[in-house]
Amino acid sequence: ALHVSYEITSDVSLILQPGFAPRKSALQYTVPKDPNALISKDTLVDSAFVMTRWVDIPVGMRVYSGSHRWFFSTGATLSLLQGIEIDTLNGSYEPDNAIKTTDLAVFIGAGYRIPVDPIGLCIEVRYSQGLVDLIGENQDVTFRQAPVIRMGGFQARVSAEWRFDL
Repeated sequence: ALHVSYEITSDVSLILQPGFAPRKSALQYTVPKDPNALISKDTLVDSAFVMTRWVDIPVGMRVYSGSHRWFFSTGATLSLLQGIEIDTLNGSYEPDNAIKTTDLAVFIGAGYRIPVDPIGLCIEVRYSQGLVDLIGENQDVTFRQAPVIRMGGFQARVSAEWRFDL
């Protein structure tokens, strides 16, 4: 990931980290045998694996410790969908309008910066939670209540930063 930061103070930086983010999710859903019946224990169950490819644009801030090695990060990520593939028991396909093409998430993380002159190597763990229901607007939903799908989870990130003084 490309990492651009602007130092506000010696301990606080604004960050921009655009990058490519493939995500794989397992989805299990219940399909009633009779569409007019209520969902019960004798319903059919199916599952799908959803593989999405996104371009992520995280914007946030980092707050460094006194040693300037440990840091805390927080911010928001705008994600732009590049592709989707769904694997089911009946094969895989690329659906049209299955999910929305943009997502917005907030993140919180912690990391460690290793100074290796002339660069800094950053290792970070983040938790991200989506704010947008990703179900596409033109879906033919056969369920009485459409599911709400939001992306979320942990990420491990490694980045290198070069320092330029302007």
